[in-house]
Amino acid sequence: MAASSGNVKKYRDMPSVFAVAMCPNGLNASPQQTAMANRIQCVRAAARAPAKQKGLSMFGKVKSLRELFEIELRYAYDCERKLVEKGLPTMIENSHSTELRNALSHHLEETRSHVTRLERIFGALGVDPDTKGNDVFDKLSSAVKDSVSNIEDSPLRDAALIVNGNLVEHYEIATYGSLLDFARSLGLNNAVPLLQETLEEEKKADAKLTQIAETLMNPKAARQTAGATK
Repeated sequence: MAASSGNVKKYRDMPSVFAVAMCPNGLNASPQQTAMANRIQCVRAAARAPAKQKGLSMFGKVKSLRELFEIELRYAYDCERKLVEKGLPTMIENSHSTELRNALSHHLEETRSHVTRLERIFGALGVDPDTKGNDVFDKLSSAVKDSVSNIEDSPLRDAALIVNGNLVEHYEIATYGSLLDFARSLGLNNAVPLLQETLEEEKKADAKLTQIAETLMNPKAARQTAGATK
């Protein structure tokens, strides 16, 4: 159903990620906005669904920006630790091309630094480093398993793994962008440069994956598919 012009104006006046999440159509969303909008919709769904066991809901009663910042920080910490422990090693192990393996290996080292930076921010806040179960990231990372299980070792699998990686990077870019803005608004000056550094590395990792896809993997995957259909 099309949104009325009045509704579109109302949604355009909202912060961008919330507008994308709420407006039925009429907005041209960036990948970063869409990733964050998906997260908001998941939060809503979790809030509507009855909890089956204690601790399943993503949010409790949030009463301040500082509390929201700490919650999102724990989501980011959960994401980065899972990438270090399993996500990126799985992608590296199942990559076909040297170029993709090298790019992912480089980002794995960066991601270890991301974990360390988040721990430094927790320390500056005076709170213990802790994770908060991240259903959104878990859904994104499960797509890697699907790519590995359903596509044999080939350029086509690499093309799929790059899609998986780009989705994770867009989610992380949205998360770190929001955390950075929160930190600035809260006057958390120790956190700002650490979050800014990580955000820039996530953007570069996303751009590197896209470059490998466009210049190498997608053309090779197209030729592979064409050969298979002859």
